[in-house]
Amino acid sequence: MSRRPYLLFSSVGDNYDRAVDSWNPGAWPRHSRRFDIALVYYGDNAGRFAALAARADRIYWSKGSKFQNLLRHLDAVAALAYRYVWVVDDDIALSPARIEKLFKITDDYGLAASQPAFSFRGQVCHPVTGLGGRWSLLRYTNFVEVTCPVLSRRSLEQLVEVIQPHMDLLTCWGIDILLTHHVWGPDAPFAVIDAVPVRNPYGREKRGGRRECERMDDIDALRDRWLAVRERLRPNRPPAAVQLAQFATVQRWPFSVWTHRGTACPS
Repeated sequence: MSRRPYLLFSSVGDNYDRAVDSWNPGAWPRHSRRFDIALVYYGDNAGRFAALAARADRIYWSKGSKFQNLLRHLDAVAALAYRYVWVVDDDIALSPARIEKLFKITDDYGLAASQPAFSFRGQVCHPVTGLGGRWSLLRYTNFVEVTCPVLSRRSLEQLVEVIQPHMDLLTCWGIDILLTHHVWGPDAPFAVIDAVPVRNPYGREKRGGRRECERMDDIDALRDRWLAVRERLRPNRPPAAVQLAQFATVQRWPFSVWTHRGTACPS
């Protein structure tokens, strides 16, 4: 078992190379990383699998979305043995140094879940997840997007318990809503990390011109499957969508680190 405290987990296909190459470039010494890399390849090309294996500490081969594959290989990956796990789409590029920074800030502030802020040069689906002010270190929110959440061990345990019975229907839609509904709270803060921005590519930039979840099903089908899961979860049914809110902002240098307590701002 690795003694590294953090894990990067992704389900990787054939349509985007830049992200995986950025997580573990050949010039970065493996022994200097404080995070392990575990990948699941969901394509059909043995050569691609071998290339990905060279970038990973552990690799598996199975179909499915990233959370489906994380649950399928949960014990083999030993995901619940890490302090934090970054469950990231295979098109989110970030250097090892920036990944380390993302984990460190999340750990230092004792966050239950976080995500890197999305640059407005790419896709931003929810305004609260877009990049904040120039001197913002992080912004406390009640939501992190399913694209690339960093989850504490406890948060992952809670989420797994909720979603595992429904992974026949859940792919991407709804998992972030369940995370807010079942995990977020006063003792389990969430934040968007402005100090570590990433660019979320548009679907048209990928080979085939679509995001992976849209290749599995069209938008209407994804929404219908999520709503079916909501019905299964009675009597503790979550809302159909989160009322997004932003709370305090932690500022950074040159102001030093201080917290501005703002009121909740529904988006």
